[in-house]
This record gives sequence, structure tokens and C-alpha cells, in this order.
Amino acid sequence: SARNKRDGFTLIEVLVYLGLFTILVGGAVLAAYNVIESSGRNQTLAIMQQESSFITGKINWALSGIEGVNAPLLNSPSSQLLVTKTDVAVGAVDIRPDINNASDLLLTRGSSPAQILNNTNVAVTNLIFDHRSSPSGAEWVKATFTITAKAPNGGIISQNFETTKYVRR
Repeated sequence: SARNKRDGFTLIEVLVYLGLFTILVGGAVLAAYNVIESSGRNQTLAIMQQESSFITGKINWALSGIEGVNAPLLNSPSSQLLVTKTDVAVGAVDIRPDINNASDLLLTRGSSPAQILNNTNVAVTNLIFDHRSSPSGAEWVKATFTITAKAPNGGIISQNFETTKYVRR
């Protein structure tokens, strides 16, 4: 009959629609959060890769055109790399952790003041230089280090890196 017919939604229909709407909005917020968090992590990883490329480039430069490796001694790993370049204008090159701030890596050229190699967003730790030689007389220096950075979400990301450079005199 016409008297029993009502316009609008029942309470149960409204609750069902609100529940579905809540699920959709919740999923959209979660997806957006994951995209933002992933973006921050990827940006931090890219910074770490750039830092490792820069540091390994400086280590390889330090080991190019040298007269000798003064530290580390042969078969004695050390946290310091000290070489004498054949270019007298450069002289000695020293790469080592900063004793005042263990997360910084220092480069000293000749008598110039030490320069920090890494930026303030990352820490360089576990730096080891290993100077080795083969029975045939070939020499190389292997450098290993860890770069640690803080992601925008506050998480800590660490990655190990290494480079090996054969010494030519």
C-alpha cells in the first residue's frame, strides 16, 4: 500500500554505505602513506649511492699515480690510507676517519687542511684499507666501509661498500 512506502534510506543501508566508504578512504590513505614512505627510502638510498661513488672515486684517485703506499703496511689492514703521489705539487694524500667525529671521513692533500669527504646526512664507519701483494709482485689496496643514513621516517639504513685498486708505479 502507499502508506507503507517511504522515501530515503534505512538505518542499516546508511551504516553499510558508511562502512564501505570508510574502507575505501582507509585504503587510499594507507596507499598514499606507503608511496610517500617508499619515496623517502628511495631518496635516502640514492644519497647513499652518490656518497659511496664519491668516496670510492676519491680513494681510487688517491691510489693513482703514486710512488708508494705508506699506510697500511703490506698485509696489515688499517683505517688509514697514506700514499705519496708522484706529483710533487700534491705530495702525500691521507684518507682516514675523523678522530673528533667518527662518522666523518677526512682527506688531506700535502700540507693543506683536512677536508671532510662525506656530507652531513650520512655517516661513514667501519673503514678498512687492506694492502696486499701477489707472489708475482702485483700490489692492490682494498677499501671497505659502511655508509649509514637516516630515512625521512626516522629509520636507519646501512649499506656496505668496497673498492679495490691495483697499484701501478
